[in-house]
Amino acid sequence: LEQFRGEPRLVSRLAKLYEAAGELAKLGQLMIEAAEQAPDDEARFQALTQGAEMLLRQGDPGGAFAALEKATALKPKDRAVRRLLADASLAAGLFVEAIEILQSLINDAKGVDAAEVAGLYHRLSRAAFGQGDDEARLNALKKALDVDRRNGDVAAELADMAEESGDDDLALKALRTITLHAGKGPMTPAVAFYRQARIAARQGDKQRAIIFAKRALQENPELEQAQELLREIR
Repeated sequence: LEQFRGEPRLVSRLAKLYEAAGELAKLGQLMIEAAEQAPDDEARFQALTQGAEMLLRQGDPGGAFAALEKATALKPKDRAVRRLLADASLAAGLFVEAIEILQSLINDAKGVDAAEVAGLYHRLSRAAFGQGDDEARLNALKKALDVDRRNGDVAAELADMAEESGDDDLALKALRTITLHAGKGPMTPAVAFYRQARIAARQGDKQRAIIFAKRALQENPELEQAQELLREIR
C-alpha cells in the first residue's frame, strides 16, 4: 500500500488480515484512509462511517470524530451519522460540540421514533454531566423519560439523581416507571419497589413502606434489603 496507495485489491487483502488478527483499530484506520481513494461520494461515506464506528469501539474517539465530520459533510441530513458524531464527541470530551449536534437532531425530530428521541435526550444529559451542569442534566433526563417511559436506563439514572438531590417525588415517579413500564434496564422491578419502600419509610409512611417492601419481595424473595427494611418498620 505504501507503493500502491489506495489499490483496492491490496486494501481488501490487508483489511481481511487485520480483521482475522483482531486489529480492529488498524482496520478502522485503513478504511478511513481508503475512503480518500473511493470512486464516489457514497463509497467514501460508507468507508468513513464504518471506519469511524470501529475506531469508536476501539477507544479512539478523536480519530472517529475527524472521520465522522467528513462523513457528515458528505451527507449533512443523515441522522445515523450525526448520532455517531455526537457519540464520538461525548467520548472525546467535546461536550459543547455534542450539545450542538444533539440539539440539532432534537429540533429536527418531527416524526422520529420516540425511543430515538429519548436516546438523544439521554446523550444530552451525559454532555451536561461532562460540563458539570446538574440542572441541565436533570432536565434532559426528565425529557427523555417523558418521551419514552420504557427506557429503563433513563428511569434508573433519573431515580438515582433525584434521590441523591432529595427530590423524593421525582424519584418515586421514575421508580414507578420502572415497575410499570421499563422491563429492561440496570434496575429490576424488585429493587425499584424496595426503593419506593425506603422513601416511604423515610417520610414516615409506614403503611406504604410495608406495601412496597412486600411487593419487592414478591418480585424477588431473596432481596435482602427489602427483608431488612420490612423487619425494621414492622
